[in-house]
Amino acid sequence: MALFKKRPPGTHRYSPKGLSLRFKAWRGDRALKRVQNGLCFERLSSDNVLDPSGITVILSAFKRLHWLPYQLAALRCQSVPPQQIWLWHNVRSEEPLSRDLSTQCDRLVVSNHDWSFFGRFSLALMAQTQYVAVIDDDIFPAPQWFESCIDTIEAGHDGILGGAGVILPPKNYYRDGFRNVGWNGEHHTDVQEVDFVGHSWFMRSQHAHLMWRERPYTWNNAEDMHLSCMAQLHGGLKTWVPPHPEKQPALWSCEVDRGRVASTTHAASKAGGDFKMVRDQAVEHYKQKMGWKILSTRDL
Repeated sequence: MALFKKRPPGTHRYSPKGLSLRFKAWRGDRALKRVQNGLCFERLSSDNVLDPSGITVILSAFKRLHWLPYQLAALRCQSVPPQQIWLWHNVRSEEPLSRDLSTQCDRLVVSNHDWSFFGRFSLALMAQTQYVAVIDDDIFPAPQWFESCIDTIEAGHDGILGGAGVILPPKNYYRDGFRNVGWNGEHHTDVQEVDFVGHSWFMRSQHAHLMWRERPYTWNNAEDMHLSCMAQLHGGLKTWVPPHPEKQPALWSCEVDRGRVASTTHAASKAGGDFKMVRDQAVEHYKQKMGWKILSTRDL
């Protein structure tokens, strides 16, 4: 069975030529120039004309505000553009807000406390659109990413979707290594089930409450596995990575070259301290104490 629904001739969201031009515009940074020149932020929708079938995007800002214009450019080049863009800004007490970011988005939430990775997910509870996407500050969605997510859900793969999937080994999860599936790992032409996804999340907004069904193991790490665990235990939902065909980067969840550069500082922070140990402990907690079933041991 084909993953993507066949639409009658002339009814495709965008023609091949149109998608080609959109992809070139994205790669050529035309939208970025409009952002930098202050020309591009026209509100994607007003509260009075909000399309309930649309997408609300939640971005986060902390140390890498210089990447925000690139993210906005990528979002405005989507074949299915978001209805609204919301920004959660963690402001450290020693760093005052350097500029008014409210001009860059439809909603701005500024926190004087660093709620780390979890705070932004609370905003998803207030999304009034059918879909909600939460995106890390170093991810730049390719032009057809949102369209691919919607097609994946409509094809029967409802649940938690993302572009950086993880399949864990049976034990020693972060010491023995794990499989990455998506933009930063294995590239597949069909949908892949994984244990959890990171970097970006896409789901029906009705699923957002699942994140908060139980207290996380830690507030400073593992928001990705917590969400997939809660979705499985309390929603009966699986976690999926939509297709990432090797020769169709327009479908990917992130533009590779830019994503790798932007994530360099984040990767450095993860390499130190007890990052891997805490994540190993989190997996064990969710498995043993809460009954989370990971793929490698689910049928044992």
